[in-house]
Amino acid sequence: MEGIVKMCFALSIGQRSVRIAARCMCMKADEEVNRLCSVLSDCTDVRSAVDAVDQSMRRAGVSEPASSAEYIVGSVVGANSRSALRSRLDQSVDESVKELIGHLSMRRIVQREPVQYLVGNWDFHHVTLNVRTPILIPRPETEELVELILKSETVRIRSQACSFLDIGTGTGAILLAILKQRTNGTGVGIDINSEAVRLSRENSELLELSSRSCFQQISIEDFIPETLFDVVVTLYPCQGHGNSGNGN
Repeated sequence: MEGIVKMCFALSIGQRSVRIAARCMCMKADEEVNRLCSVLSDCTDVRSAVDAVDQSMRRAGVSEPASSAEYIVGSVVGANSRSALRSRLDQSVDESVKELIGHLSMRRIVQREPVQYLVGNWDFHHVTLNVRTPILIPRPETEELVELILKSETVRIRSQACSFLDIGTGTGAILLAILKQRTNGTGVGIDINSEAVRLSRENSELLELSSRSCFQQISIEDFIPETLFDVVVTLYPCQGHGNSGNGN
């Protein structure tokens, strides 16, 4: 009995320590956000805004602070690449721009929200996709899968159109990246998540691939294909921060 009491006491102390640590982290993040807002108010150009966000994220312990700062500031000033951002470093920033930069940075610092969700789009294997929660963000490793498919004998040696089935399509990343490279290919993407299907259809329209792709909300158990597919691909989702549901 005494051992159980000691164990419960130790567990209680441990839980209390975790709560205190979490509270301290939140307080530190809040302090950093207030500090950043103050520094941003004195920024006059894009360069100083990027530096301010970068330094703030470093102090808050945010992963990849430099790239996070560049993507956030770049998305606000309309620079959709790092090279485009560098060409605008001397561009002046007004109060509305600084306010939006501060808001997005706050979400990254306090909530640790992935930068992809903050900027709303992400590059994946030569295409740019819209991304939003709760659909999983396409991972860099998944680009290797696309390369393997494109280099596979089934796809490489066929002179006629190839057909693809993407199970758990998410953003549509895999299927759309393949179709962008394989210009005579067609494909179907399926997902049980209605938001994933909406997002993948949206991306297919943005990439002008809607005539060669079709996305359906259906489970693999209920899916009855009208024809055979040359390639069937699926990627087991890896859970990450802020991600839920199916997707690539």
